[in-house]
Amino acid sequence: RRIVLVADGETPPRDHLPTAPEITPALPSVTQYPPNDTPFPLTIAQPFTGMEMVRRFGYDPQGWKFNGTEITVPQTKQFMLVSVGSQPNWNALQTALQKEDVIPQGQWCDAFKAAYPEPDGKGPVGVAKSSWVDSNGHADFPSVDSDGATRFHWAGLGFDDGWRWLVEAQA
Repeated sequence: RRIVLVADGETPPRDHLPTAPEITPALPSVTQYPPNDTPFPLTIAQPFTGMEMVRRFGYDPQGWKFNGTEITVPQTKQFMLVSVGSQPNWNALQTALQKEDVIPQGQWCDAFKAAYPEPDGKGPVGVAKSSWVDSNGHADFPSVDSDGATRFHWAGLGFDDGWRWLVEAQA
């Protein structure tokens, strides 16, 4: 790059005239969750307890219990998002999901959130393991809501067709 000095009132050479900056419109940041029924990897590099997940999700762990299996070693597995339509209750959901693949341990919900921190706004993603019991005695399962918030949901409700479920993909 060459600097050309020009006295007041003189015209700089044509190849040194300032040009308008190139303007590229800013595109909104769009995070794409993997398409349904398409395997993708998730990793838990630093294992954590089920009760630590309660804290990570912003809950006071006082009065909570974790009845699931702890993930104690780093691991990477293949997962898929699946939709199983509206389900009237937890038992119907479990039956529908078991036809798909293996329902993983709930801690994989946190790994999903870490891998996909920005929500796609197309509905919640849940892990259908009700391994947590909240301070009211309700069995809860973890999810990433449509707005990206992580939370636990009571397993005593029905589920509309907007839900996607994280399942472990089998080779």
